[in-house]
Parts: sequence; structure tokens; C-alpha cells
Amino acid sequence: MEIEKLNTPQVMGDFDFDGDRIVRVTYRGKLSPDVTRTMYAWLGRLVASVGGDIRIARGSIYDFRQVTDFDSHNLTSAQRQSSNLKTQVDADELRHHPVALLINSLKQEQFVKLNMQIVGREERQRVVRTEEEAVNFIENFHKTHAPE
Repeated sequence: MEIEKLNTPQVMGDFDFDGDRIVRVTYRGKLSPDVTRTMYAWLGRLVASVGGDIRIARGSIYDFRQVTDFDSHNLTSAQRQSSNLKTQVDADELRHHPVALLINSLKQEQFVKLNMQIVGREERQRVVRTEEEAVNFIENFHKTHAPE
């Protein structure tokens, strides 16, 4: 299946449908509301392209390691965009979709954790420091949270 990629100067997104089936998003530079809207619009198109069945993806990795600055208005935008996307998917299925948030600085960690508090921290989300840790979290999540 051909999956649309996201490629702008501030955000890249890809879903390896035929490989590990992990959604990967990489942010660069300043994270602004426009960047967040662009990413969520792409994610919405991705969800629509698979008929809303998010179980096709084993998880998501959001990489903030190249982010140099965070626009304070981005928190509100992220909350709004996340809520909008959640209306497109089954909430029960979303509980089984692990999300790794990849960071490498204290500033990134503080922003990501603040965002998690605003959007809603869930057991399916984890802040990690390496790609390997992100993939391991997703794999272990599925081992311990298999749908009943």
C-alpha cells in the first residue's frame, strides 16, 4: 500500500506499512502551531487512508531531538489537534496504540511532559532517549497490553 509521506522543513512523517508498521514523526527547528497543524493534518489523512483502523500501526515515535525552540501557543494547538484526531478513531483502539516521545535535552523533556499533562498523559505514552528504547517500548507495550 502506498502511504503518503510528510516532508517539510520543520516536520517529516512516514509510516512503514510493509515493514515494522510504526508511524515516525521527526520535528526540526521551532515547533509552532503551524507545524503541529501540518503534522496532524497529515496524520488525519494517514488514518483516513487505512479506513480509520489505527490497529494497522503498531505504534508511533515522535522525535523531538532536533527541536531548538517551542512556541508557547503550540500547547493549545496540540490539545485542539489531538482532540480533533481522536474523533476519527475508536477510543478503545487508541488505548492499544503506544506512543514514544524521543528527546535528548532537558528543555525538550520539560516541553513534552507539559504537553502530555495538557493533552492527557496515558500509560501508552513514554518519554525515551533513543530510537532503540522507543522501539522496545512499543514492542513491550504490545506484549503486556494485548487486546482482550
